[in-house]
Amino acid sequence: EVLADRYLEIGTRMDREAGAEYVKSNIQSLNIPEAQKQALIYKYQGTRDLQDIDGRITSAIENKDTASLQQLVTEMDNGGFGYTDGPTLQQKKAQVLSRIDALNKQVEVEENKRLQLAGKALTEFKSQVMTGRALDDDYLQTMGAAVQGTEYEAEYNFYKSQSTNFQSFGRLSTPEQLK
Repeated sequence: EVLADRYLEIGTRMDREAGAEYVKSNIQSLNIPEAQKQALIYKYQGTRDLQDIDGRITSAIENKDTASLQQLVTEMDNGGFGYTDGPTLQQKKAQVLSRIDALNKQVEVEENKRLQLAGKALTEFKSQVMTGRALDDDYLQTMGAAVQGTEYEAEYNFYKSQSTNFQSFGRLSTPEQLK
């Protein structure tokens, strides 16, 4: 029994197919009933199912990839991971759904933060334009990137296009400005 468990441990460190072959070939030499040998092979496959699920969860979280997590749930619902028992699979499915929810919340928070920063950037940009000072290309690029894809982008483009008018106006003498 101890030797069989050791074969399983070693087999799970290999890729799935090589590990299965390793486990099968080594347990054949053990003096245990055939049913117990088959149970060990199923145990190996069940362990590999869980390793696969956990690995895919970890990878998806690192990449903030909710689509991969949703695909994993679909596989679980459609009979994938056949060596894993129902309660364990339900527990893993709940874990995945929880991770999807957490990632969606994180993305939402990051997007809200980005929108707030874009609003601040636009306010700063408008005050710079209103001063009539010349704006360098790096500054324009930085501000443009900050508001890109937000509700502030159109307003930024308007002020950017008008900045040369403000600069020209700022160079006029006071009597000329009052005309």
